[in-house]
Amino acid sequence: MIRTIEELSMNAFPAMDSIYYDGWIIRMTEGKSKRVNSVYSLYSSTIPIEEKVDYCENIFRENRLRRVFKLTAQKTCSGLDILLRERGYKEAGRTHIKTLSLKDRDSKSDCDFEYFTDFPKEWYRDLCDAEKKQPIDKLLMAEAWKRVVPSQCFISCLLDGKRIAFGRGVLDKGFIGIYGIFVNENYRGKGYGQMITEQLMAYGKGKGCHSAYLQVEEDNQKAINLYEKIGFKEAYQYWYLLKEV
Repeated sequence: MIRTIEELSMNAFPAMDSIYYDGWIIRMTEGKSKRVNSVYSLYSSTIPIEEKVDYCENIFRENRLRRVFKLTAQKTCSGLDILLRERGYKEAGRTHIKTLSLKDRDSKSDCDFEYFTDFPKEWYRDLCDAEKKQPIDKLLMAEAWKRVVPSQCFISCLLDGKRIAFGRGVLDKGFIGIYGIFVNENYRGKGYGQMITEQLMAYGKGKGCHSAYLQVEEDNQKAINLYEKIGFKEAYQYWYLLKEV
């Protein structure tokens, strides 16, 4: 399950550049997003782990990037956590991956929704304005989303013609990944986040998806409570170990 979801998440948020190295994937992009600037250990290895870490550190150094490794409980990560911490790496964020079967899911809402399958410029502008994103972050996220190969769904909830809540779904190998759930700060606490999430799941089910997955940071207890209320269950966790340049 871990490797499957990790592959899906890489497809849903592609890096600008990737290097494949003995079962590890080194993902590199401008900016400071750890998701697309880190090493993923997904497959079996043959090279000693110390040698591999040296190689990855050199790649990050040459590209003037922070040294970041993404770890899970997979056997492919065995020994890596201890080694990196001994080298001075610090944990920098833990995320919960949750999944939900769509078999018996049904969604009804009185809210008006709009859907896009191609990258919608005006929709994206409204999302970035609501999130108050910096220009570089707007550019990098847009470029990443435009590069996604699997089918996508961009959705918003409309109130009096205004977009007040947003979400993105990525359909891949029978799963719909739930990404970018955001509610305008003036409309929070009214159930719109749940509506958007459930509409994305309904869309995925209608397109033949059997399951949904999402990622939620450990310190976002409100979101964790919401997703557990909907029925999502813990699948696994991942965490980053980071050393600043």
